[in-house]
Amino acid sequence: MPETESLYRVPVKRMAELVDPFRHRWYFDEPLTREEIMAEVAANHLEQQPSNVHEQELKDAGQFDAVIRTGSDRVYHLRRIAFFVKNGIPQNDPYTISAQAGSGKIHIIDGRHRFIAAFIRDDETIDIKSTSEILRLIPDAKPLPSGGVVLNPPGVKP
Repeated sequence: MPETESLYRVPVKRMAELVDPFRHRWYFDEPLTREEIMAEVAANHLEQQPSNVHEQELKDAGQFDAVIRTGSDRVYHLRRIAFFVKNGIPQNDPYTISAQAGSGKIHIIDGRHRFIAAFIRDDETIDIKSTSEILRLIPDAKPLPSGGVVLNPPGVKP
């Protein structure tokens, strides 16, 4: 029986040692860069729409495969991260970062936009959903009460 997931508050820098925020290739050839994201922040090009809604709209319009194949979705992802860089991760965010820990590393299943933004913002901690294996990789991860994720609002460091 697989272990259930719980909520943990983890140091962003330690997590970044186990999963490089910029190595993920999304659907396109080149990883996103800090410089590209910060250019979107400076231009105030921010995307508020969650990925699952964005992807469903592309599917409904019959454009998902073409967008994925051509990598033209890159701007959306840059602007989605820029939104979180500028605004922080909202309190009571309905979307929890979900991560799988094992074999000495962490794989982000969902919430990569938030993680990259927390890294760029130099947030001290971020809340994630994972199994207790996270404690082996990040011993100073703090278990949180389940029932709701409260993440750091902009400018607040625990």
